[in-house]
Amino acid sequence: MVTTFRGGQNTFPTSVSGGTIPDANRKIDISEWAEALEPRRTPLLTEIGIGPAIDQRPFYWGQSSLVAVETTLGADHTNSTTTLTVASGAGAILQKYMVIELTDYVAGSTTVLDETTREIVIVTAEPSGDTAGIARGQSGTTGLAHTSGCRALIIGVAEPELQFHTIAPVTRGSQLFNYFQRFQGGVKADIAAQNMPTWENPTNPMLAGFELEQLKQKYFLEMAIWRGGRQAGDPTTPLGATMGGLDTFITTNVTNLNSAKLTPRVLEAELRDLVKTVEGGAEGIKLYMSYDTAAIFDTVIDPIRMATADATALSLYTDKIRFRFGTFDITTSHNCRNGVIYGLRPKNLSVRPFKGANWHMSEIAGDANGADHDQKFISGDFSLMVEREKELFKLYGFDQLLDDYSSPWAA
Repeated sequence: MVTTFRGGQNTFPTSVSGGTIPDANRKIDISEWAEALEPRRTPLLTEIGIGPAIDQRPFYWGQSSLVAVETTLGADHTNSTTTLTVASGAGAILQKYMVIELTDYVAGSTTVLDETTREIVIVTAEPSGDTAGIARGQSGTTGLAHTSGCRALIIGVAEPELQFHTIAPVTRGSQLFNYFQRFQGGVKADIAAQNMPTWENPTNPMLAGFELEQLKQKYFLEMAIWRGGRQAGDPTTPLGATMGGLDTFITTNVTNLNSAKLTPRVLEAELRDLVKTVEGGAEGIKLYMSYDTAAIFDTVIDPIRMATADATALSLYTDKIRFRFGTFDITTSHNCRNGVIYGLRPKNLSVRPFKGANWHMSEIAGDANGADHDQKFISGDFSLMVEREKELFKLYGFDQLLDDYSSPWAA
């Protein structure tokens, strides 16, 4: 039976009958023990690594953004309206002499365009707020009525001759920030306990326990990356600050399926939309999911495949998926939340230590403090930095019951 304790190790058995050696001090064969140790795997943390130190708490970084080239109409327009009104705030992306293609969506759809409604207009005056003067029916098209929500796609600038150049819109991005979280744990042991080998630890049991504590704290850091929420510390309570994880920063490309089934079409659409809107395309994007989610994913992607085989092995899983617009590697992690598929570029993520507070050890030595017991602590201050957030995505909220998906493996 596993025994967990926090009070420190000592050499005084609590129950001894007839000179029996306490179970924890029996020396038995441990040749297989190391291989049986519970793992503390941290695949995402291992992949992204630890970045350069930061000397500000909290720390900020710039999140750049490309100027938008597409918006929607903010009001209905007749076939002769000479003032273009775009969605709230979108007037900032307009420029005098811009060429804009207006196309309504098919009734009932927000993705399928009705090409019979296509019209090209040219901005004839500097925008004022979210409106600008326009010339209708340009470039061989005809002035048409358009409804609010109509797509307005910028397709160029056409400056007349002998005119002064006009000022283009510039996007300076925004500032993101995160707090540092202090991860720490410690062990203590009486000096006698440190010199009494156990079946698990033939040398110093305290040092072995300290090594395991280091692995546990590293695991906690990875869990904060996956699941952490950003919160300032409160020195009066006191409460320590917590760092924001992936869910704190991935906010642009987030889709909630509202309990609908995950399907290849949904997954493809999510990835295709992402690739269309980011400068880097599909290169370097990996799909991350839990083992349970991966079981659904494998069934959805190829529901009729029983296995692929070579001379000595059967493969019952998918580790790469190819679409016409890109190839995506698939990574599973037991630390990832169930029911979520993340699209991440590891190079966009960085774990940052605070200056001078990367993983380090501190101790309270008994011989220096009038005691015969020692204490050792591992601690580190870390935070997560997410760059180019618009290149990442999160798909969640889909049906998580594997039996709801058609599969030859179903009962």
